Amino acid sequence: MKNLLLIVARLVLLQATLLFCTAVASDDDDDDLFSCFDDQAQTVSKKQRIVSPVSLIDATALCRQSMQYCLNGDYAIAIQPLENSLKIPNLLKHQEARLLMCLGVSYCQEFQCAKAVVTLGKALTYEELSEAGRNTAIYYLATSHFYLRNHAIASELFKYTIANPNIPSEVKQRARTYQGLSYHQMKNYAAAVDSFRAALAMQGSIEVDSLNYNLGISLFGMKNYDEAIDPLFNASQSSTLNARYKSNAKICLAECYLKGSLCR
Repeated sequence: MKNLLLIVARLVLLQATLLFCTAVASDDDDDDLFSCFDDQAQTVSKKQRIVSPVSLIDATALCRQSMQYCLNGDYAIAIQPLENSLKIPNLLKHQEARLLMCLGVSYCQEFQCAKAVVTLGKALTYEELSEAGRNTAIYYLATSHFYLRNHAIASELFKYTIANPNIPSEVKQRARTYQGLSYHQMKNYAAAVDSFRAALAMQGSIEVDSLNYNLGISLFGMKNYDEAIDPLFNASQSSTLNARYKSNAKICLAECYLKGSLCR
């Protein structure tokens, strides 16, 4: 059962897009992020200068391209250029913070979650990280903890995303889904039910079949067989849900019919 829930969560993450990072890329200070390298080329004396002005321009291009890989969703390709960009000397604090945030997101998307936790945690120590960048970092930090099975930490971090009025609704729904899965893994089925129901109730709800499945399984875990019947039935009739989940939903549904009030 735990493996099935974890696979559902992986499918959700693989379908996720970097909604936050697009906002980060459009921040007003985006030009400053890269133009500062040219400023350094002008202000650093020849005696102090370790690299040539041409190298600084190349470094600017490297930073820009490495972040763009992340923003385009090319996370595996983004990791090495982002790591190299962070080795550039004399980066400004806000540059470093945004590069760390993008690198942490890329680690998370590639399921290098231990690295993601360290990198995103470091990014969040920077006061210079923008609000959009901070929102992104916290969401993916929570997601990384989820995949590391640090469910108590993950469920608490997702509360920030859920409560933040500036977060897109699609991301909030995913946060509620992950939070519900974390609660389920901790056997806090009542809290899991609340999270899944809240996700289903959101306008324009996505992943409805998966949410019905997760809701039904959590109600089943509470031995609330009567209430589990509807979501499990819906999941069992899905045309999009994975065959394994549909099969498991049917098994649990049959048990609900046997143990529910209709058979008493």
